[in-house]
Amino acid sequence: MKRLLLLLASAAALWTAACNGGGGTVVPPPPPPGPFGLNSLNGTYAFVTNGEVFNGAAVTPLARVGSFTANGTAASPAALKM
Repeated sequence: MKRLLLLLASAAALWTAACNGGGGTVVPPPPPPGPFGLNSLNGTYAFVTNGEVFNGAAVTPLARVGSFTANGTAASPAALKM
């Protein structure tokens, strides 16, 4: 009976240690180096956004996905695909 209790206590301790995220602080990665501007946006990009729209007392969910292609000239993309 004591061995079973010890086994269960050990399993609970291991479970708790594995599921609490390590208990340490998360350090965010540093920003990428270099000066960036609107003309450095070049290529095809995808985006995802979600949230809620509040219209008086009604709350409507909002979700969007899409892609756009930027040409590096700082002009707005001609077509936004959603």
